[in-house]
Amino acid sequence: MHDHLRESVLPKPVENKSFRVQYLVPADQGFYKPFDEASTLKCVDIAHAIGAELFLLDAYWWDFTCDWFPSKNRFPAGIEPVIDSVRQKGMLFGLYVEAEGGRGNIKESQIYKQHPEWFGPKDVLNLTIPAAAEWMESEICRLIETYQLDLYRIDYNPCFTYHGSSTVRHGFTENNYWRYYEVLFEIYERLIRKYPNVVFQQCAAGGARNDLGIVSRFHESNVTDGLSIPRELQAYCGLTLGLPPDILIMLHGADGGFGYDKPQNLDTVLRLTFALTTPQIFIASTAPSLEELHPERLERFQHYSRIYKEFIRPILPTCRMFHHHPVNATDGVDSGPRFAVEFADPQRTKGWAVIIRMRNGKGDTFVPWYFSKPVRDETGMDELYADDTYHFRPRGLSPDKMYRITFDSWNASVELSGFHLLQQGLNILLENIGMSELILFESIS
Repeated sequence: MHDHLRESVLPKPVENKSFRVQYLVPADQGFYKPFDEASTLKCVDIAHAIGAELFLLDAYWWDFTCDWFPSKNRFPAGIEPVIDSVRQKGMLFGLYVEAEGGRGNIKESQIYKQHPEWFGPKDVLNLTIPAAAEWMESEICRLIETYQLDLYRIDYNPCFTYHGSSTVRHGFTENNYWRYYEVLFEIYERLIRKYPNVVFQQCAAGGARNDLGIVSRFHESNVTDGLSIPRELQAYCGLTLGLPPDILIMLHGADGGFGYDKPQNLDTVLRLTFALTTPQIFIASTAPSLEELHPERLERFQHYSRIYKEFIRPILPTCRMFHHHPVNATDGVDSGPRFAVEFADPQRTKGWAVIIRMRNGKGDTFVPWYFSKPVRDETGMDELYADDTYHFRPRGLSPDKMYRITFDSWNASVELSGFHLLQQGLNILLENIGMSELILFESIS
């Protein structure tokens, strides 16, 4: 499925711009105040220091949603000073827009005051109106060309507006969603042809638009909202049964709330960030300024950035993926407290695996992203999972090769035959919730 989608359905990656390490500010979560030119420039310094290659100005750089101009108070000189700083540090620049509207102070915008008839329920721009669709497309073009964007990021948060079947045409009740999305698809088909050097990224309400209709018209797609353990890993496992991991992004911590009562092991956060998808990072996992970023924390970001750039990224666009837990041939996303996935190059010469302890077994107490109080997990976990040791048997290696196996937690390597690894596997000790291991495999014969 992954090979088929890469070859025949998905847009080809943008050379020298896809698969870059991304840093977002402020990432739409309300963690970061004040959000203005001065604070954003500090974040540019952090992004460069940790090894980011693309800086993305995220939600609410404007004053009024649908008036896509920089805030006059917070960015009085426009966003050009930010862009200049980003470029001077050798990074690419991206911009976030909620082009279809749907939330925020839209009714205060000039475009709403001029054309209130263009907006439907939940203040969504009605793309079935040709003039409204033409205006939206022209605004996207203006932003891409004015700011010479390397990445354009869209969001869409209203989801269903519940007015799909409200129009009668030629005696038939027509589903307006169908007509709406035909127009939306056509817009982005034109844009991706017009701007072949721009990465188009969609993050609609997290994973609300990860159907092939949308995904096939964008280079990158967001896995989900509610990005905390275990939910983000469960969603990732289920989604990657169809979609290849190289087109996905997963912004850990952007779950709409603070990280109370959630497993937050820094190495685990960075492993799932740098080893599962195109890396995306935001201020909640770093610091407001470079001076406030602890040297040891900075070193961890740099460490995983190097692993991604040197080892993982060359394999990611064509990798074969193997699901071990919680999704495998027989089990669903909530079937166990372990997360284990494996990746390998098609020649089986190199690969990596990420293993995470998401929670304990039956009766474990945890806090889902959508609840404010801990709940009791009574999903009937097998007693096998109570053990602190996870038995991992790779599937992406070749029995006739020798491999160097590097354990990131130990910063140490051993050499074993592919036959031994396939037959005997490895015992991985994960004593606490949130602990993890990153294993790198490299053929030496």
